[in-house]
Amino acid sequence: MLGYSANTDESKTSVAYGAGLQFNVTPNIALDAHYEYSKLGDFKVGTWTVGAGYRF
Repeated sequence: MLGYSANTDESKTSVAYGAGLQFNVTPNIALDAHYEYSKLGDFKVGTWTVGAGYRF
């Protein structure tokens, strides 16, 4: 018979933060950029995002 047993009593705290900017080029057009960072255990992720929007 095969079996597997695991017992973990770990408690981890994660960190996440972000910041961004939006510029209204005209009343109908906006450009934006932001950065987000997350850390969970040994995994670290940093993401940059840029975008454009149009208001009808």
